[in-house]
Amino acid sequence: MINETSNERRPVIVIADDSAVHRVAMTAMLERAGFDVHAGHDGAEAVSLVSEVRPDALVVDALMPRMSGFQVIEHIRRSPMFAALPTIVVSGLEDVASRVRALSIGADDFVCKPVHADELVARLRAHLRQNRVAAHRVAAERDDWYRDTIAHRRFTMHYQPIVDMTCGEVEATEALVRFDDGTSPVDVFHTPDHHDRRVELELEIVAAVTDDLASGAVSVPVHVNVSPAAALDPRLGELVHGTGRPLVLEITENAAFDAHDAATLRAQLPPTCRLAADDVGAGYAGLVQLVGVQPDLIKIDREIVSSIDTDPARQVVVSGLIEFAATTGAELVAEGIETAAEAAFLIEIGVRLGQGYFFGRPAPLAIGSVLDPDLQSDDIGPVTAA
Repeated sequence: MINETSNERRPVIVIADDSAVHRVAMTAMLERAGFDVHAGHDGAEAVSLVSEVRPDALVVDALMPRMSGFQVIEHIRRSPMFAALPTIVVSGLEDVASRVRALSIGADDFVCKPVHADELVARLRAHLRQNRVAAHRVAAERDDWYRDTIAHRRFTMHYQPIVDMTCGEVEATEALVRFDDGTSPVDVFHTPDHHDRRVELELEIVAAVTDDLASGAVSVPVHVNVSPAAALDPRLGELVHGTGRPLVLEITENAAFDAHDAATLRAQLPPTCRLAADDVGAGYAGLVQLVGVQPDLIKIDREIVSSIDTDPARQVVVSGLIEFAATTGAELVAEGIETAAEAAFLIEIGVRLGQGYFFGRPAPLAIGSVLDPDLQSDDIGPVTAA
């Protein structure tokens, strides 16, 4: 929402209080002060609102049904996305122990009821100012991290086998990045900031993979993840054209990717490249997208694969994907297989290719060649039910 008097975005605040009187009063006082307010009636709704609207700050009552304000803060602090979200606990509890508890689990402030409007507004504005300063500092540091990581390739590619479960042969491998300083790839690729830098980093990762392909160190087709933004960057086509080796581009799910996008990308790729839809079963890779893109491979998300041998609901989902793949000519790959029972069930219902810790963990090229099918086929062997 835009402030009509200043043309600036109104700060978004999520509040949660199980008292309707307090909730309405707090909403009114904050809206008068120029905030855009989303109100929840308990802790569970507060968590849902935070995830949905991604507010600039959270004001939460300490004691609520289903989920207390303390539990709300503990929950949201587990996500890197909300690790620095300014949070204020409001409560009728005035004891020192309650204040200490709130601050120790990650709250930034504690205000006793009855809440004075001017005090709450002043505290919110102070925290928002501090957060903006911190955000600018973090953004600058992160930009330096991207520059350095890209310029000096401060990462290593690890490779995880993709196995023909019916015979145990390594049919392909997926390239997975590991950063030298231990930074989690999830923290890098699943945040909305530094879009352009992230695309540059993805292209550098693809370049590292094509170098491995060109060196002859990899003897099977290689899968590599790319976001829709990186997939549609003209530089990607230039990178993969020189390899002359089989490469599968797995389109990750952090944004939509439609039939037009797929056609644009395919026009840039050599015949040795194929497209895969990654993590199907979650995020953007739904049935409508699959119909439009019609990927060469469909990778079934590990959340669908987990416990598939005992879960009828997961079995129905995969059966539908098997039928879809048979109709479109796509090949299925089940990700995240961790048990022989999962693998055996997938084989039984018609999924040939599998990937997961059951077959091998990601490893750098220097550590044993999961990339040569002849080296590991005897070790893995065909999957049989226990």
